[in-house]
Amino acid sequence: MPAAKALNRRLFLAGTTALAVGAATTAANGILPRAEAAQARNPYSLEFWEPLLDSTLAVGTGRIRLTAIDRLSLGFGLRFDVGGAVDTDGIYTVEHPDSGPVALFMSAHGGHALAIITHLPEGHPL
Repeated sequence: MPAAKALNRRLFLAGTTALAVGAATTAANGILPRAEAAQARNPYSLEFWEPLLDSTLAVGTGRIRLTAIDRLSLGFGLRFDVGGAVDTDGIYTVEHPDSGPVALFMSAHGGHALAIITHLPEGHPL
């Protein structure tokens, strides 16, 4: 087994330089650190739904279309044309094309449905 090298200034600088170059290369290639990647895939974030505006999504055995996204003071609302796919208020599983199933509580009325996603500030009472 080879002997361990003693840590000196040259070895420390070489190691930290390699780490910095690796981090810069990773960022330049579009590879996100785990925390950022997890946030980017948060199914309850506005950024997650905006690219799907006017898209048709599967819910159960039916199809729904995301027709509008309303920005609210503490969150956002997703408006859908649902036909008969969503006929009562309740929790429905919507198939998101990037992440798979996402549970949303939808209020349905007359062929339309609304899902409100609220983000309360930390420490905010309900």
